Amino acid sequence: MLLKTLPLIYVSAILALVSDGAIAVSANQKVGIAWANSDVSGLHNFKTANNGTLLRSLYSWGPTFPSNAKSLGFKPVPMLWGTSQIASFQSLVVEGYADTVLGFNEYDRPSGDPMISRLTNMISRRPNEAGQSSLSAAAAASLWLQYIQPLKSKGYKLISPAVSNAPSGITWLKDFFTFCGGCTVDSVALHWFGTSSSSMTSYISQFHNTFGKPIWVTEFAYEDFSGGTPTQAVVNTFMAQVVTFMEASSYVETYFAFGS
Repeated sequence: MLLKTLPLIYVSAILALVSDGAIAVSANQKVGIAWANSDVSGLHNFKTANNGTLLRSLYSWGPTFPSNAKSLGFKPVPMLWGTSQIASFQSLVVEGYADTVLGFNEYDRPSGDPMISRLTNMISRRPNEAGQSSLSAAAAASLWLQYIQPLKSKGYKLISPAVSNAPSGITWLKDFFTFCGGCTVDSVALHWFGTSSSSMTSYISQFHNTFGKPIWVTEFAYEDFSGGTPTQAVVNTFMAQVVTFMEASSYVETYFAFGS
C-alpha cells in the first residue's frame, strides 16, 4: 500500500467517526488533510455536503499543492521540507501564495533510526526516510533565517520544523530555538506514532508545556512498530480518543492524520 493512499484512510476514519456520532469536532476546522497523491481527482470527495465544513488545512510535504485545492475550499499550507526544495520554495512561496508555512520535516531523526526502517518497509516514500535526515538544529536555524523568516513580513504565519516523538524530538527543537534567536515561530509542529492514545495525549501536553506555543500535529497514526496489524475497531478507538483530546485542547490548532 502506498503512502499516497494511506493518509486518506485515516482522514476517512475521522470523518466516519464524526458521521456516526462517535466523536465531535468543533467549528474551528482543526482537521487537516496531508495529500501526497499526484492524482487530484479524488480530492473533492473530502469536500462534500456532509463533510465540507470539517476539513480545512491541506499540505503536501512541499511548496506545491493540488491545483484544485483552493477552488474546493481548502487552505493550502506550503512546506520547506528540506534543502532539496529550496529553489522551488523560493520561487513559489511569495506574498499572496498562502498565509501559513510549515518548516522542515523530522530532521531530528538520525539515518538508521528503527522507526524509519519500519516505515520504509511499509510504504513507498517517507519524507524523513533514511539518508535524507540528519540536518542539525544549527543548520536548520540558519536556513530558517534565510528562507522562512522573511515570509513573516509578507503576512505568513510560521510553523516550526516538525519533530518526531523519538527522544531526540524535543531536544532537537530546543536546540533549534537556542540557535535561532532571531526567529519568529508562531506555532510548533510535532509528529506522533505509536499504539497508546494516552501516551500521545501526554506527549502533546508535554510539548505544549515545554515550548508554550500553539501546536500543529502534522503527522499522527496508530502504528505498532513490532509489526502487528490492528483491527479497524482498535484504530477507531485510538482515533476517537486522540481526536477528542485535540478538539478539547485549545492550544492544538490543527491536526493531520497520517496513515502508517
